[in-house]
Amino acid sequence: MSLLSRSQFAKCPHALVRNRAAAAHRALQCVAGVDARDSAAIGFCFGGFAVLELARSGAPIAAVASFHGLLSTALPARQGDVKSRVAVYTGARDPLVPAVDVTGFQEEMSRANVDWQVSIYGNALHSFTNKDVDMLGDPRMAYDPISHAASWQAAMDFLHATFARLEAPIRK
Repeated sequence: MSLLSRSQFAKCPHALVRNRAAAAHRALQCVAGVDARDSAAIGFCFGGFAVLELARSGAPIAAVASFHGLLSTALPARQGDVKSRVAVYTGARDPLVPAVDVTGFQEEMSRANVDWQVSIYGNALHSFTNKDVDMLGDPRMAYDPISHAASWQAAMDFLHATFARLEAPIRK
């Protein structure tokens, strides 16, 4: 995992998130019976952004899944950085994650040769999985039960496929 220096922290809040996510992952690895390479991280909103930064850090984790997390970063992944499979679930109408950020993320992951996928839900705004978000009265956010259910099922399929791949015997 790539840890960042104090000067990098000062220049980049992404570095702080990345290092904290990596520290949490290292703490998980200290739990008896946990194999970090056989684990996954799921995050929603800020947590979705954090799990993407965890993947970019080079953490030895099998998969990360981000639901309506911010996709842009000041510290883009380079070839060989990301060790995990990456899935993103985002809304086409999400003003906090515009199409240019989705395209930029796809280009970043492709350049870094990451096994990635992005699912875009046409009616979804930001926080589309949060049943209580409508109470905030923020027009940028809305619960969308169809996108919520579809994205959760897609994430479960993604994780099942990831772990099935890890359990499959290696063919020569």
